[in-house]
Amino acid sequence: PDGKFLFVTSLNGQLYAFSKNADGWDSTPTLLTQIETHFPGFPPDEAGLTGFIFSSKFAENGKLFLLYSFKNADSSVKNRISVTKITNASDRLTASTPKTIFQANFSGSASHQITDGIGLSLADVPHLLVLVGEGFDPSRAQDPHLEGGKVLLLKEDGSNPDGVRPYQQNPKVQALGLRNAFVLTPIPNLGRLMIADTGPDKYDRLIALAYPHLEHNAQVNLNWDGNQDKLNEPIPDPDGPPLKDIVLYRLPDTRTFTGLAFLHSDVQTQTFLATMFGKTGSTDNQPGKEIWLGTLTRPFSQPEITFRPIIQRTQEANGKLGNPIGLALDNDENFFFADVLESRIYFVTTNFKGR
Repeated sequence: PDGKFLFVTSLNGQLYAFSKNADGWDSTPTLLTQIETHFPGFPPDEAGLTGFIFSSKFAENGKLFLLYSFKNADSSVKNRISVTKITNASDRLTASTPKTIFQANFSGSASHQITDGIGLSLADVPHLLVLVGEGFDPSRAQDPHLEGGKVLLLKEDGSNPDGVRPYQQNPKVQALGLRNAFVLTPIPNLGRLMIADTGPDKYDRLIALAYPHLEHNAQVNLNWDGNQDKLNEPIPDPDGPPLKDIVLYRLPDTRTFTGLAFLHSDVQTQTFLATMFGKTGSTDNQPGKEIWLGTLTRPFSQPEITFRPIIQRTQEANGKLGNPIGLALDNDENFFFADVLESRIYFVTTNFKGR
């Protein structure tokens, strides 16, 4: 958060830190810690260490939470969260051995599982809001007892959140009916969270979910029940300022949003970046395999989103497998992204702040 380090995870379990110096970024990272996932990475599997969350009180407690899928000896897949504590001594980082705080109560698969989340505080108590997909057994996404296909809220020790919860069968469940959500990010000035959820062949969606709170939380169903056309139906907002449809954007074909980051914006017009994964397994440059600049307008009525591509693959890359994933901004609104196959991290300078 202070802009001095860039944290990067790899699917097979490593947490790295890149440091910034007077000349720019050091291209040799420090391995801070690692976990065992028993997944080799992509290809063939999309599971493993898929992301991390800073505590909402990171400046005070140094806690960083690792989100990953773990394969047991019997090959069953468990979605887990572990915590490590980052210590900074004279700009030299160290990390404690990760400790597991949460394991979802179902056996999953090698993809469409735990991916992303954010740290937030409720009544000054730090919590985690995480996404756990369920693309292969949609009935589980509709079952509030099970923690697949859900948006989950929990305290930093893995226990249930306080306050009035939407689903008393499982107080951690904040919303159900999620299919395959890669990324979650706050929408500035709107009091909402943007979730990118992926359909089987079409209707990849950007969903504006109200922030959780303690006093009242209405039940929210994000509609994944195995019927793809259900993802095209509006979802009226039951919780917070009413929207006719909390899905702000739908794609006609699969181009999975794998990274989202909002830029400095005014209240009425907000801009953001999105990395676009192409169709899984395709070597073609299209669809997807781009980075888009998005514009969100009418934030206080029914928001509208438009996009234009700002980075595209060169023609020479056609026929080669690879997709952009991840997205991070520095304090000057330059940005970083990665490629899932190349083991490369790209740094892009911009003039967004200067407009």
